[in-house]
Amino acid sequence: AGELTRRARPLMDAVRAVRAACGPAFCISVKLNSADFQEGGLTADEAREVALALQREGVDLLELTGGNYESGIYFDETSANPASLAEKRQSAGKRES
Repeated sequence: AGELTRRARPLMDAVRAVRAACGPAFCISVKLNSADFQEGGLTADEAREVALALQREGVDLLELTGGNYESGIYFDETSANPASLAEKRQSAGKRES
């Protein structure tokens, strides 16, 4: 957990700084990549620990996402026809830009 605490420190510091600057009535939201499917990346269990730490810090809204373009999970060439694959890529590109 020590390594995870170190890795999450910039996020926690940012949440604390926003809370200190804006006060308790200000709604804080965080978008957290719950599992990026990369070697050495955040695992689902680690994301859960970070989510619980964010809850203890008083974060009001947590949006969980997962994966990245390098992992290839958005572009499964075997399960989609060309038309739906193109639509999927366009949708993911708009969403991630």
